[in-house]
Amino acid sequence: NLDVAFDSGYISFLDNGEILISSRLHQTARKIMGIHRNLRLRRVAKKHCLYLEYHRREVFHPEEDV
Repeated sequence: NLDVAFDSGYISFLDNGEILISSRLHQTARKIMGIHRNLRLRRVAKKHCLYLEYHRREVFHPEEDV
């Protein structure tokens, strides 16, 4: 579930592992998928930070289209 949400831009992660959740991901879907604000990556290797930055900038959709 997390992989699909990540690949689709519904979630991303900060360099410290904190999860970012798009407002496009409906509350019901979050519950079904087990996605909540307390999720975080256990560790983020320094080599992954550039990719995470790219993902946040180009793939992640933080807000709903209006």
